[in-house]
Amino acid sequence: MKYKTIEIDSRFIESIKVWSKESGQVLEHCLDFDLWIAGGFARKLYEIYVLKNNLDISLQNYFFLLGGDIDIFGKKEDLKCNSEYFENFASIHEDNILLVYYENPYTKNLTFFCDNILYKKDLLNVSRRTGIVLQLVNKISHKSIFDCFESFDLTNSKYGVYKKDDKIFLTFDKEACYYDSRKEVDINHTNTPYLAQRIIKYIKNKNLEKVSIRSREKIKSYLINVISNKWAEYIHELTLSGVSQIHYDIMKLNNIINLSDEEVIIMLGKIKILKQNDDYSSFVSKDWASEMIKGEN
Repeated sequence: MKYKTIEIDSRFIESIKVWSKESGQVLEHCLDFDLWIAGGFARKLYEIYVLKNNLDISLQNYFFLLGGDIDIFGKKEDLKCNSEYFENFASIHEDNILLVYYENPYTKNLTFFCDNILYKKDLLNVSRRTGIVLQLVNKISHKSIFDCFESFDLTNSKYGVYKKDDKIFLTFDKEACYYDSRKEVDINHTNTPYLAQRIIKYIKNKNLEKVSIRSREKIKSYLINVISNKWAEYIHELTLSGVSQIHYDIMKLNNIINLSDEEVIIMLGKIKILKQNDDYSSFVSKDWASEMIKGEN
């Protein structure tokens, strides 16, 4: 079996309620109404329930020191009614200054601020984020939690939590556990423009160190997709600033994993950078890929 599933208790929800009772209530509602959690937060629960990391400390660090959120997914018919629930919940609590509702191109979001508790714990000044964020991915639907896993760009994201018959289950891809244990990022597919950004995030914030050997060929496929602007159909058309951000992420990725000349050459003529001329009197436009191949940083 590619996937393994274990039953877990609801201690993680009770721990969340200590920080924000309302956020725990919304999360319970989502699980009760056939949605599931997947990605980084479910991966954190694997570390808690399987690897036996301390629950309270792990969640505290995940939400506030690392700025992690809870991504919630579902089937098309379930997403519609739960999207309305998010909106209605925000409307009912519109006078609550500790709650913010907003929408992104792919999600509806509720942020539950925990500043008072963070202040009491002397964590307010060191927190990357001061609230618990629930993200309902309502613009992309899936047939099942396993179909959802296959849509993820990184194998390391294939962890999920769902509820069935009043029991909570943690399910995960065994390959995700394998690559996590090796501290390697493994690429599942390359049809998202945000792949470079995601690899950077997992290496910097998810205790991983390098890209798996089998992923190097996929990086080439990703770079080809960048220059041809070929993505999954649900990806919104990229703006000029969006393209610039992707180019920046590719350059940043090179600094972290050291792209090979074969990988860099794909980007020839695509990314312009400013460099000082030889006498340092002015800046000139240079081709990034050419400079990298020549060994110029």
